Amino acid sequence: MKISTKITLILFLIILFFGLFLGIYIVNLANKELNAELEERAKALIDNLAFNSEYLVLVGDKESLAKLGSGILKQKDIIFCKILDMAGNPLLQAGKDQQGGVKKFVSPIFTQKKIEAEEEIMLGIAKIGKEEIGKVHLTVSLNSLNQKLNRIRAAIIITLFVILVIVFLAGSLLIRIVLDRPIHQLVMGTEKIAAGYLDYEIPIKSQDEMGNLANAFNKMTKELKSGREELEKYHSHLEELVSERTNEVERVNEQLQQEIIKHKQTGETLSQKLKEIEAINQEMDGFTYTVSHDLKEPLRGIETFSKFLLDDYWDKLDDEGKDYLRRISSGANRLKLFIDDLLSLSRISRIKNLYETFSSNDIINDVLKRLELMIKERDCKIKVDDNLPLVYGDKIKLKEIFYNLISNAIKHNDKKPNIEVFGEENERETIFSIKDNGIGIKEEDFIRVFEPFRRLHKRREDKGGTGIGLAIVKKVIDEHKGRIWVESKLNEGSIFYFSLPKKELGIGD
Repeated sequence: MKISTKITLILFLIILFFGLFLGIYIVNLANKELNAELEERAKALIDNLAFNSEYLVLVGDKESLAKLGSGILKQKDIIFCKILDMAGNPLLQAGKDQQGGVKKFVSPIFTQKKIEAEEEIMLGIAKIGKEEIGKVHLTVSLNSLNQKLNRIRAAIIITLFVILVIVFLAGSLLIRIVLDRPIHQLVMGTEKIAAGYLDYEIPIKSQDEMGNLANAFNKMTKELKSGREELEKYHSHLEELVSERTNEVERVNEQLQQEIIKHKQTGETLSQKLKEIEAINQEMDGFTYTVSHDLKEPLRGIETFSKFLLDDYWDKLDDEGKDYLRRISSGANRLKLFIDDLLSLSRISRIKNLYETFSSNDIINDVLKRLELMIKERDCKIKVDDNLPLVYGDKIKLKEIFYNLISNAIKHNDKKPNIEVFGEENERETIFSIKDNGIGIKEEDFIRVFEPFRRLHKRREDKGGTGIGLAIVKKVIDEHKGRIWVESKLNEGSIFYFSLPKKELGIGD
């Protein structure tokens, strides 16, 4: 529905409402005036009848009253007339009485009478008064009144209809001229502007809201046209830049293709080198095994013969000889351990095992079984958190971390070992701690403790060891891209911390 149609409809409803209100008001006003006129005429008529029938009622002349009544019935709208004497007996009853659509009037009939009081008789004065001798009843029909009201109503309805039609047609025409045509021009203008005709101007020059709106549209069109011109310039500049960048990309692409060819050739060379390194590593493994075996063989002989001497010639040796043999046996054993640890250190970075997710508690239980004899000998108290987090990595190598840290906590302890193992995790990593009550480490040695072959205590203060265990731990953690650090106080114990990244970070794959 158009705006003009809506406004015309609203105008029609407003006029109809006020027209109905005005029509009802006029009808009610005419009704009141006609009723007042009817009452006034009926009152004058009944008063005249009461006056003319005074003597006839006094003498009881019914014949004359009948003539008087027939004359009354000839009056307009009078349909019934009745005259009663003082006792209520009917002296005249003319016409036909009815109840609906009529209006009834009653008037008393008076006669003059002298009223003489004693004082007035003595003074010779007589006073004239009135005495009621009967009543006159008139019934007036309202048909004529209703017909007049109906004619008035019809005239009002016709007038209102004509006014509504005239106003509706005039309003529609005026609204079309004042509102519909400018709106149509605005719609056409916006459609053309939306279609891209930014040179179009809406031809509305009035000084009202429509004119202001048209001016706003024309101003917006000019701004859009200016913006489009700037955008075209920018687009042209952008095309030039794109063309330049495309040429650069093509040049870079050609360079990349050449680099790819070079890298492919380098990759093939690296692949060949890796195969050669793998072969060298295999040879190195074989050589290391052979060397370690050849080195251990005489050490086993030294250790065996030292034991034979200690067992068979113990009584024949003096204290100095016994001390020499113990030192020879201990040195051979330490050298054997040194060779084993050196072999482990050389293999730790060359051997690559499958990464997997596993339970920390499971590998610690395996470690504690390996250390069972040492734990019983030292009467160790080891507390392990029952709900250690899951970890992701090389299970075999990570097991060596716990083995070295827990065994060091047992070895480097001058009292009954008390060890605690805990673990927690955050968004990025899992952090483990191994706490002991051992001999502790000086603060200046916190970094040096992870260096290979670094022994921070005198040989007589520890339980042996080659100084390679913590270096192996550091290598494994570096391979897993984790961290390791220590907190310690001399003679109070140490806490070794190490962290492993979460699998979700894609580290260690």
